[in-house]
Amino acid sequence: MLWVFPCRQMRTIRVRNPIDGRIQPSYVGLPTSPKGSSSARPMIVFFHKWSSSYREYDIGLAKVALKEGWVFLSPHYRGRNNRPDAGASAIAQQDVCVAIDECVRRFDVDPNRIHLAGLSGGGHMALVMAGRFPSLFASATVWSPIGDLADWHRFHVQQKTFYPYWKDVEAVTGGPPGSSPSVDMQYAERSPVQFFSAAERLPVDINHGIHDGHQGHTIPINQSIQLFNRMAKQTGTLEVSRDEIRYLLDAGQKRTIEPIDHVEDPSYGTRIYLRRQAGRTRLTIFEGAHDMIVSAAYAWLKDRDQDVVTSSNNLR
Repeated sequence: MLWVFPCRQMRTIRVRNPIDGRIQPSYVGLPTSPKGSSSARPMIVFFHKWSSSYREYDIGLAKVALKEGWVFLSPHYRGRNNRPDAGASAIAQQDVCVAIDECVRRFDVDPNRIHLAGLSGGGHMALVMAGRFPSLFASATVWSPIGDLADWHRFHVQQKTFYPYWKDVEAVTGGPPGSSPSVDMQYAERSPVQFFSAAERLPVDINHGIHDGHQGHTIPINQSIQLFNRMAKQTGTLEVSRDEIRYLLDAGQKRTIEPIDHVEDPSYGTRIYLRRQAGRTRLTIFEGAHDMIVSAAYAWLKDRDQDVVTSSNNLR
């Protein structure tokens, strides 16, 4: 459930971007529970959706994180993606880095335990940060992410969807795909699929509801599958085949669907149609649409955080 007002444990911080000097706000949630044996806390950086701002965050994930002793950061990074300095620009990326640095400095955040999360356009930004700065983060969980802006632009032009996201994409990049070399460079630099291979050593959890891209939902599952297949090719593991992709895309329009992979995962609380692993990247196609399952997202982050803690203890 997304929330547009700060819950009781949220406060606003403001940081200045060193590139253009502009000040960007963020919400930070601070837990009241004791830290336990760790000298510093883990943090979730939650990225807002394509057309929103730092005020819109997943309150379910925030509440779980705060209850379990995590810091929760919802950065702004220029807000709605409808102009060049937004849309995962280099300036927007710096907005996030500065907000994270501020939390590490002020709120006793462990710099080795910073995790990324996002839904939809937030998944897009989380993947951009994971690909551009993989050494800064401990893991990422993304839900219905945009992996390829040019492909997503074509989808909305062809489908004539209820909201013309293609106009936003053109406002961010400078025009439609193929209109000029400089525009095409903008698409490439803002599309995680182009540089996702740099995140090979980072545990990344990619999730997509099978019905997304149908019946008014905005991001088809092939956006996630492209990302996974790029990593599978790099790591020499099994890709999702064209026949499997075709079946899943067609099946998303139906009520009765047979899973390709028979997987049980109680944290999802729903049916899983496909799950694959490529190196440290996991892909899950589940029964749902444009959704984040908080229990599954937190389970992934918690397990990866424990891996970091265990590894750190073993080095002592």
